[in-house]
Amino acid sequence: SSSPPSLPDHASTSRARKQGWTEQHISYMCQALAQAHEAWACREVPVGCVVVRDGEVIGRGHNLTNKTRNGTRHAEIIAIDQMLAVSNGSVQDAGFERREPSTSSGLWPSA
Repeated sequence: SSSPPSLPDHASTSRARKQGWTEQHISYMCQALAQAHEAWACREVPVGCVVVRDGEVIGRGHNLTNKTRNGTRHAEIIAIDQMLAVSNGSVQDAGFERREPSTSSGLWPSA
């Protein structure tokens, strides 16, 4: 597409709340969406990821496979690398990931 995917608007976050999402979860998902937006801006597949522990984002990333010419530099791997760097190798964390735009999540605005 010729324009970046839009970030969540008020209507889409309202839909997410109606579906039972907490403000904290919406915040995490918005951060993952922002990472996906950064990937798109770099001509990457728009995938973003955040890793959260005890309410704090300890890893984040977006696809860098084209830029690095390395097929393993997916958003999840980059976020996990950051998590491992700050958590002494612990993998007991929850991750929130956002792939290509989808209106079914309730957070991505409908066309």
